[in-house]
Amino acid sequence: MDADHGIQIHQCAFLSRRIREKLESDDELLELIGENFDLMVSSPGLGEPIILPRQYTRHIGKLLQIRYIDALGDQVELNGHLFEALLSEESGARIVIMPEKEKRKWQQPNQEAVTLYLNQVIRAVPEAEL
Repeated sequence: MDADHGIQIHQCAFLSRRIREKLESDDELLELIGENFDLMVSSPGLGEPIILPRQYTRHIGKLLQIRYIDALGDQVELNGHLFEALLSEESGARIVIMPEKEKRKWQQPNQEAVTLYLNQVIRAVPEAEL
């Protein structure tokens, strides 16, 4: 399950009960899957890639690991915080990432925000911050 504002555990439990009730009341379906089955209802969390453009807005301010195609056509990986998600179709949906700073500040110049059009993004995955 997924929603723009996230999903809580009680919502997963409610949906799981309702789906199980429907499955168990359908004799034809029970013949196909058997009476002993597992039903798992969950929400996408850390480590699950962002699939829909609208999901970016929920992750503003969070750390993402992004793989994208740069201007030269090369695949590049970037870790950074999602600063902005501009999803209007008129100007082309895009995101703005503030790259994560390296641990050794003296080795890295100030990095600027990176703007990526969604058609450049191959994979974006929310990461845990420690």
